[in-house]
Amino acid sequence: MNSKTQKVLLISGIVFPEIGGPATYVHNLQKELRRKGFTVDLISYNAFTRKLPIGIRHLALWLQLLVKGLFYDQMWAFDVFSAGVPAYFAAKILKKNFLVRIGGDSLWEAYIARTEEMILLSDFYKEKRQYTLKEKLMSWSIRQVVSGADAVVFSTQWMYDIWKQPYQICKDSVYIIENAYVPYDLRNENNNQVVEGQKIFVCPTRETFFKNKKMLIEVFEQLSKPNDDIALDTKPLSHKEHIRRIKASYAVVIPSLSEVSPNLLLDAMSVGIPYIMTKDSGYAYRFPGCGILVDPRSREDLKHAMTKILDPQIYISLKERAKHVRINRTYADVTLDFEHNFLK
Repeated sequence: MNSKTQKVLLISGIVFPEIGGPATYVHNLQKELRRKGFTVDLISYNAFTRKLPIGIRHLALWLQLLVKGLFYDQMWAFDVFSAGVPAYFAAKILKKNFLVRIGGDSLWEAYIARTEEMILLSDFYKEKRQYTLKEKLMSWSIRQVVSGADAVVFSTQWMYDIWKQPYQICKDSVYIIENAYVPYDLRNENNNQVVEGQKIFVCPTRETFFKNKKMLIEVFEQLSKPNDDIALDTKPLSHKEHIRRIKASYAVVIPSLSEVSPNLLLDAMSVGIPYIMTKDSGYAYRFPGCGILVDPRSREDLKHAMTKILDPQIYISLKERAKHVRINRTYADVTLDFEHNFLK
């Protein structure tokens, strides 16, 4: 079969213009594949099915996929649980090639949100956990999807190393395709957001347990008493405004228990701003000398890192290294990886 005649159905839990990495990723991948001449369509939950209870909404999407999937050669899911589970079982029945991209770990997130245990993702599967019925179903479903998929795509080797044994993933089906990152060119813009005499730390994070926002705020409140020139900015902004904010900031902070491939780090590196970040990440050692890694379970470690980065000599050294980092990976590059690996 000529590669350009292959029809691909993309399945995602959320879609553009909704805010979220998977929505942006799938939107741009679809656009690039169409530009190259491929027939590509996208399916997701609608306003009604999204409100249904877990399991029932999976069933609703599965029924849709059984019909729509008839007209496509390949089915690609961009979330292992909400999109991957119904897509996998539909693809099996229809005998279609099935790919799943792993962007995070929904089971780990659900477990620590329920128990409020400070467990790193890299430690999560090292011992047996007491799952609820829902979590047992999630674990079983994820194992079925990744062990039975024709291709499993990870954004980092780190995440694959965590999942390969507990989910029995066949090495031959694994592909590492790094995320896209196209920095905004702000070099010719006036940086009028800088507040003279104030050191702004940026951490626009969700109210989710694994993001560890509560600890960050508590540590920051302690530090702000003797340091009245520091401020913490956690407001959500559009991406371009967010990049402008980072360029005007002192540093970014990523205090999450774990992060697979944090875009906030790439945002900071694109404009030469140092970081404080969890050591439990696929990007932990990607930009050495540009920031400080912390144990996110330790309040004292986070406080020490923030105190350390306020030291002028240390900060100048970190910023000097950060401003020489160059990153640029387009969605055309990502699409080319998908095309070469799966649409030959």
